[in-house]
Amino acid sequence: NLKKAPRSICMEKEWYRFPSSFFLPDYVKGDSVETTQILWLRSDFKGLLPQPYAEWPQGTRVIPDHMNDMNREDMHAYSDISDCEYAVDYDLDGINKGGLGTWADWEKVYCVPFLDSARSKPIIRSFYLPFGVLEKYGLVKYSDYCLLKRKRYS
Repeated sequence: NLKKAPRSICMEKEWYRFPSSFFLPDYVKGDSVETTQILWLRSDFKGLLPQPYAEWPQGTRVIPDHMNDMNREDMHAYSDISDCEYAVDYDLDGINKGGLGTWADWEKVYCVPFLDSARSKPIIRSFYLPFGVLEKYGLVKYSDYCLLKRKRYS
């Protein structure tokens, strides 16, 4: 539904796992159709973040503003958390170590189990056994990887 699609999805510490903005929905704004925007929140990463391509027909032929070949952090890339309608984040047992505020500010819309590499046995996490065998014996641990909706979005 184009009227209910999100206007913005924020990424923070999980920016490098997000596959592409090509999969984001469009929405209706007045008489035009707009694409949902990816917004970046500041995190511990201090390098260059992905930038959107230029409009057609320039596309990939034009170097976006504020790009550099030294992987230096670009402060222009960051948005304010108040601009975030939705966010994607990794829930380590309810602990949010980032700039999204507290988990109480967000509603979990959709979550999938995601391997917690820090709490799983290094050699065992490379293998998969069906029926949750590895998890049952405490050899691997999972946490939630979630799409979050801001409870009070203006």
